Amino acid sequence: MNSTNGSLPRPSANSFPVPLSVTLFSLGTIVTIENCIVMIACIRNLKLRKNIHHNLVLALSIGDLFLGVGAICTGFRLTIPVLSGVLPLCIGNVFLQVTGVAMSHFQTFYISFNRFLVITESRLNTMMFDGYRKYIVYAISWTTVMSFNASIMAPLVSSKKRVCNVKTVYGNNYDIFRPTFLSFNAVLLTLTIVFYVLTLWGIRHRYRKTAPKSTVTVESSQDQSSSTYTSSGSQIEKIKARRFLNSMKLVSIIIIALMVFSGPIVFINLSQERSHIVIIMTLCAATVNSLINPIIYGLQIEDLKNEIKKMFKCK
Repeated sequence: MNSTNGSLPRPSANSFPVPLSVTLFSLGTIVTIENCIVMIACIRNLKLRKNIHHNLVLALSIGDLFLGVGAICTGFRLTIPVLSGVLPLCIGNVFLQVTGVAMSHFQTFYISFNRFLVITESRLNTMMFDGYRKYIVYAISWTTVMSFNASIMAPLVSSKKRVCNVKTVYGNNYDIFRPTFLSFNAVLLTLTIVFYVLTLWGIRHRYRKTAPKSTVTVESSQDQSSSTYTSSGSQIEKIKARRFLNSMKLVSIIIIALMVFSGPIVFINLSQERSHIVIIMTLCAATVNSLINPIIYGLQIEDLKNEIKKMFKCK
C-alpha cells in the first residue's frame, strides 16, 4: 500500500452532484432489500432450490446484492463530503462493485450455458449443476473472482487524485486489472450470447418437427388404441417444448437487461480518460439492472411469486 495516512485528498463539498449520489444511494437500498427477499424466498422454498434453471437464475441475486450494497456505500460516501476521502470506504466500494459485476456476468453465462446443455441433452449438465454440484460451481467461480480482485489491490494516494475510483484502489496493478477485467467480462458476455443463439437453433431443430419423432406407435388390432398413444406422446413433447420456451423467454429478458444496463459499466473502461460522473452514471445503470432483475423473477417464476406472497401473507 502506497498510503500511510489512510485517507484520500478530499474534494470540495460541491464537487459532486448531490442528486446523483442520493439517487445511487436510493437505488442501492431498494436493490439490497429486493435481493434479500429473493434469497430468503429461495431458502424457504425447496422447489425453487431443486429446479436447476430457477436456482441458477435466482443465484443472480448474490451478485446483485453486492452491487446494491456497493451502491449504498458509494452514494453515502459521495453525499457526505467528509467521507469522500476515507480510503477503507473507497476500497470497499470498488471491491463490491467490481465483484458484483463479474459475478452477475458469470451467473448469466451459467444460465445460458445450462439451457444449451439441456437442449443438447449433454451429460455435462448433470455433472455440473445436479444436486449440490451447482453450489460447488458457484463457490469456485465466486471465490476465484473475489480472490483475484482482492489480491491485486494496491491502494495508491496521489496528490493529483481528487476522487475515489478503480485506478486509486488498484494503484500500480491497475494495468493488470484493467485488461483482465475487460477481457474476462467481454469473454463471458460473448459466450453467453453464443450459447443463447446455439440454444435457439437447437430449439428450432428439435421442436420444429416434433410430431413425427414424438409419435409412440404401438401395434394393436384396434386403431383407436394406437391413435391414443400417438396423441399422448405428442402432447408430452408439446408440454416440454412449452416449458423450455418459457424458460428461454426468461433468459432472453435477463440477457437483454444485462446488455442494456450492465454493459456500459464494462465498456466504459475501454476509455483511458473518463469523468468520475460518467463512471457513477454507468454504476447507476448497472444498479438499475440489479433492481429490475427481482421484478423479472417475480413475474416469470410462479413459485417465487407464490413464496413471496406467503412471506408477506398476501392472498
